[in-house]
Amino acid sequence: MNISIDSWHYKLVRRYRPRWNMPKSLCSYFWAVCFYLTLNFLKYLIGIAGIFYMITGLGAFWVIVMNFGDLGKASLVFHGWLTPALIAGILYVIMLVFVVIAVIFLIVSTMITFLVRKITTKFKLDSKPSLLESYLKARKEKVCPSLKYTD
Repeated sequence: MNISIDSWHYKLVRRYRPRWNMPKSLCSYFWAVCFYLTLNFLKYLIGIAGIFYMITGLGAFWVIVMNFGDLGKASLVFHGWLTPALIAGILYVIMLVFVVIAVIFLIVSTMITFLVRKITTKFKLDSKPSLLESYLKARKEKVCPSLKYTD
């Protein structure tokens, strides 16, 4: 079975594996695609959780340090926690700015990539079966064909 090196699933597997270690059969290739899709999903989920953590940490900073009542500030100064709380808050703000810049960069680069592909290539319908269809057919026949990576 031929796998195009321009396909999204080839690029996904290739991102994590060197060229000499690419799967040789359709079954192992299919499960590698499933694994790396799950890995990417978890990576983005952890990133979103990190952003949520930074935002809630920034909220805690505002509640503790920027409290409008004198009791909160006085207790922080009295216990010697004002300077560490300020440093933590400043670090949260800096991390939040970096995350916002990274998200903006990711969105802009994705839009540019999409527009370049749309302009340079024409939309074409492939009559070839999808990766899932090929895998299910091979599983039904109880034979996993070997793969050939083509341009």
